[in-house]
This record gives sequence, structure tokens and C-alpha cells, in this order.
Amino acid sequence: MLIVSSLSVTMRNIFIFEPHASGHRLVYVRYLLAALEWYSGLKVMLMLSERDHDHPQARQLATEFPDMLRLVHFNDGPKQPVLAKIHPRLAQQFRYIEILRRALAANPGWNIGYVFIPFVDDYGLVPLALSRRPFGGLPWGGIVVRPRYHQAEQGYAPRRLADRLERVLYGMLMRAGGDLRQIFTIDPYFAEAWATPRLKYVPDPAEMEVLDPAQARARLGFSESDRIVLVYGHLDHRKGIPDLLRAVSEGGLPDSVKLLLAGLQHADIRALLDQPPYTGMKRKGQIVEIDRVVSDAEESLVFSAADLVWVYYPGNYGPSGVLVRAGLAGKAVICSDGGFCARTVAGTRMGLVVAGKSASDLADALRTLVRDDAARYAMGQAGRKHFSTATPAQFAAPIVDGIIDSVAQAPAGVS
Repeated sequence: MLIVSSLSVTMRNIFIFEPHASGHRLVYVRYLLAALEWYSGLKVMLMLSERDHDHPQARQLATEFPDMLRLVHFNDGPKQPVLAKIHPRLAQQFRYIEILRRALAANPGWNIGYVFIPFVDDYGLVPLALSRRPFGGLPWGGIVVRPRYHQAEQGYAPRRLADRLERVLYGMLMRAGGDLRQIFTIDPYFAEAWATPRLKYVPDPAEMEVLDPAQARARLGFSESDRIVLVYGHLDHRKGIPDLLRAVSEGGLPDSVKLLLAGLQHADIRALLDQPPYTGMKRKGQIVEIDRVVSDAEESLVFSAADLVWVYYPGNYGPSGVLVRAGLAGKAVICSDGGFCARTVAGTRMGLVVAGKSASDLADALRTLVRDDAARYAMGQAGRKHFSTATPAQFAAPIVDGIIDSVAQAPAGVS
């Protein structure tokens, strides 16, 4: 079932497929919309899942771009039971691309001239790699965000049986031809591994108004002597929060170490924090929570107040928007070993990479940074320098240039 707001078609339109609103997914969409807004009369349709159509970030986009943006909602429809049992993620990819293909084919009045998928590898790597004309002749492009096999090949991630297949699939995508116009990546190491004109690197974008740290801390109720460790974003199992809690509660760290958890918490994390000893830590102000999707102003506030940022995400080998924001804010980080983040942190010296996994290993890293103001400052400046080009404009410009070129050449409607 599709739920579509009215759309006055005056020219070929852009269709963006982003089912989910969690994390930083709609941040990419927002920056693209801001760049596309310069083109008078251009309309953009954004397809979200029915579950996420009322997400705060989706509502914010509709308010921010009322004349250009129209929302399309879908439900997942019937599952593919056999494939879902064999490989649920693969079944979901085929289902997503089929939903998108059918929606476009059934609605030629939308007058779409280009299809853009911000997370190609999440939503359709396999079906898109296998098809030269996935959307009936419409030009399309997207961003690959989570390739991992190249990190394993270069010694920055454990090898998996799936690495060889992943390499083949990305290779098929790069050579797909047909209606594919351009693939982008926020991983410079992946772009270097391929070195093909079909693939372009764009920086993982963020924008950060850095406030006076003392004022930011005071507004959040922290003292000048507190040492604030920020955990930011969609707070779920991927963020290494249980590891941080054990390190702080068992590692003999000074009481001046405070945890600032800023972002909507997954139910499992919320339940963990409601257990001792963390309930006591919350009562004493050692754990401070902002348990919601934070605003841009709140994002600036928490990063400005922090002394260091937690990027210890075990098992995550891809890029991190939190790492970018820490760099822009000039904050040192503590990072898990392996993958994009560890490679970047070690190469830039913007923080500490912790190879160990014990509470004492993590407590030692925290103790090192909370005690050494000069080291934190130097690391923060290194991160700021490295991510100085990670701006919305640098991210959006090459993508939008390609979209506009294709829209000008695309036939109206869906064949």
C-alpha cells in the first residue's frame, strides 16, 4: 500500500529511497535536499517505510522543505518465506528493490527522472548488482556505505567466508553499466581499492557549531572539574555501551569521570541502565542521559561540552558519523581496534585505539585521556584538521551535479 501526498508535476523529479530514519540516515537526505533546493521547480519524492514516516527527522524534513519535498510511504508487504529463512538480509534486499520497482512502474505520473539510494549496500546490493535496468530504464545512483572485504584484504579486519562473495558483488555493481550512472562512497580506502571513474569518494558529512565548552558544560549541569565521556547517536548494542559501563564501574576511575549518553536508547540499553550499579551512578550524576533524538542545537551542545568521545564499537569495521562529528568538534576519541575508524584514528593520531576488550584495558585508556589535558587537545586538533573538508557542501555537490545532468537527459516517466 502506498500513501502519497499530492504532487504538482512541472518537470522531471528525483526519487530518493530511504526506508529507515534511524541514526544518521536522513542526515544524508537532508544535505542532498539542501543542495537540490537551488534548482527552481525541482521536486523530490522520498520513500520511507510506513513505520518511519512519522519519525521526528522525517517530520523535520517535511517542514524544512515544504515546497520541494513530498513523502511516499510503503509497508513491507508479503515476505518471501523461503529466502527469508535462508538469508533474511538478502530477502529484505530483494523485497525492497521490488517494492521500489513496482511503485515506480505503477505511477508514471510521478514523472521521475532519477532514482537515488543513499545506502545501496543495505537496501539492494545483490539485486542491483544483478540487474542492468532495475527501474525500467530510469537512471539511478547511490552511495555504498558498508563494504568490509577490502578492510580484511588490507589487514584491518578479520577475514570472513563472505569476503570473496562481497568483493564479487561490488565488482559486478561497478561494472553493471546499463542505467547505473554513478556510485559514491564515504570510505576513501574503498575508493582507493577500486580506482575506477564509476566510483567517486565523497566525505562523510556533518556540520557542527562549536560552542564555548565551559558554557556548554554549565548548561548540562557539569562542573569545570568533570571529565565528560560522550556516547552519541542511536544508542544500541553496536555502541559498546556495556563495555564502557563496566570500565567505569569496575576500573577504579575517579568520580570526576562522567558519562553523557546523548541519543535515543534501544530498549536493551535502557533496561541495562535501570539495573544496579548503574541506577546508583545515575543518582550520583555519574551517568547523564538525553534519551531522545537530539536536535542540531543539542548535538552542538553535547559535543562542545565533552572532553572525549566514545567510538569503541566492537565488530563495526565501517565509517562512523560520530567520528566525523568528534573531529569537527576537536575532541579526542577512544576507538575499538580494526576497520575504518581504527585506521583513521591511528593514522591521524586523533585518539587512542584500544586493542584489548577487558574492562581494565578500557579503563586504562580512559584514565590516560582524562588525566592528560595536553594530549586530549593535540588529538582533538588532529581530528579537526583531518575532517575539515567533511562538510555538507563537499558531500552533496558531486552527487547533485550528477543527478541534475541525468535528469536533464532522462526520458519522462518509467518505461
